[in-house]
Amino acid sequence: MTQEERDQILLDLKNGQEELFKGQEERDQILLDLKKGQEELFKGQEELFKGQEELFKGQEELFKGQEELFKGQEELFKGQEKLFKGQEERDQILLDLKTGQEEILERVENLENQQEEMKSDLRSLSQTVAKIEIEHGEKLGALLDGVASHNERFESIEKILDKHENKLDRHSDEIYYLNSKVHAF
Repeated sequence: MTQEERDQILLDLKNGQEELFKGQEERDQILLDLKKGQEELFKGQEELFKGQEELFKGQEELFKGQEELFKGQEELFKGQEKLFKGQEERDQILLDLKTGQEEILERVENLENQQEEMKSDLRSLSQTVAKIEIEHGEKLGALLDGVASHNERFESIEKILDKHENKLDRHSDEIYYLNSKVHAF
């Protein structure tokens, strides 16, 4: 082997050694970067665990809120049942009033028919008929006052029902919102 070849081999070895040192420095830098990344990952995991704990606490509170909401809904349903019973009673009262009105109308028609048959006794009966008309007028007035009073009560009940329906709609929206939040987690 000649001196030139040896010098060339030594030069190649020196160049290879320098490249090896550069590769080791790069490896050391990569290991340092990996260590920093690992530390950041561990910090991120700690924050994630803290976030999960907060999430679990929030879920517990959400479940408690849902239980309270369900209790409120049960009470609302009980109130609705009472309202429905009240409506049924109102409907029965209206039916009774309608039947009473029909009976009164039938009586009035009968009186008119009898009045035509008794034209010969018109003078003596005119006073009696006037009394009957006055009495029935008072009864009809009282009956119409009662109907007006019932109509006012029904309007009041309908306003209350509207309020309850609005509350029920709002509760449904809130339940939907809470359910969507629970499903999102």
